[in-house]
Amino acid sequence: MSARYVGRKLREAHFHLYDKVLHPEYFSVWKEKRFATEHYRACVWLVEGGHVLTLATDEEAFTEVFAPLEWKLPERGHRLSFRLANAPRRAYRVEGEVFYEMDFHVSKLSRQDFLRRELEIFARESSARLFSTFSEVPKGPSLPFSLVDYVPGPDTLFIKSVHSYPEEYTFVETRSELRVSCA
Repeated sequence: MSARYVGRKLREAHFHLYDKVLHPEYFSVWKEKRFATEHYRACVWLVEGGHVLTLATDEEAFTEVFAPLEWKLPERGHRLSFRLANAPRRAYRVEGEVFYEMDFHVSKLSRQDFLRRELEIFARESSARLFSTFSEVPKGPSLPFSLVDYVPGPDTLFIKSVHSYPEEYTFVETRSELRVSCA
């Protein structure tokens, strides 16, 4: 998909949690990775402005959405949402057949520290990564980007995402763990 400039602002970024699978029609999906094991089916999408993570078993489903507020998402199955800007570091946990835990951190940096951190992020090698920039022309010190590293296991899925806001010298990092009870 050809990139165009996405003027991402941290104040527009929201986190949502659903107890159902959301269909791709709600999103502009740029990149996708699917997983399937004996215990779960999962997919990760890089979408314009964030990411979507879905994990489903025969009994339960969770969808984590990191996206701009203006996106019209369904109300049915919506468990939680909050704005990321000015939010203190938070951790969320849901236990059931699927154990779900997520935490995030917002880093507002100086220009120099932002550029240094960006280079560190790009230098980390990972064969298990989705990455996309969301601009063809920089509007600040660098291009806005999102990346998702993933580690799937037979009954677990670990996800780490980084979303950059170069005009604000800010990164949002999320870490999600999903674990299926195999009892």
